[in-house]
Amino acid sequence: MRALPRTEALPHARGRPWTLSRESVRTLGLVGAGLVVGALVFLYLWQGSVVSLLRAQRAELILRLEELNREKELLQVRVLEAFSPQAIQQRVEALDLPLEPFPPERVGYLILEDDQAAGP
Repeated sequence: MRALPRTEALPHARGRPWTLSRESVRTLGLVGAGLVVGALVFLYLWQGSVVSLLRAQRAELILRLEELNREKELLQVRVLEAFSPQAIQQRVEALDLPLEPFPPERVGYLILEDDQAAGP
């Protein structure tokens, strides 16, 4: 017996390259919208974490600045005490130098600003 040739019809190519059903279009739209919403949520959370990190850094810098200002004030007081007329007189007496103290009206202070400093 001879084998019979297949006589089935081949599917014809459609005129349009491809089409999507309404359900698949709706599904793709929902997936796309979900991706957009997910990306926006991610960006919102990322931005919030960056803002929180920057606030924490700012708070640390403010505390450090206050600490440095207190240290500066303490050092200014120490300098004023170290160069007061009484402190200078005590140093002169400790060295046993025969110097007479100047009267207060002859003592003047000259405050020089540091032109190399970057701060106020």
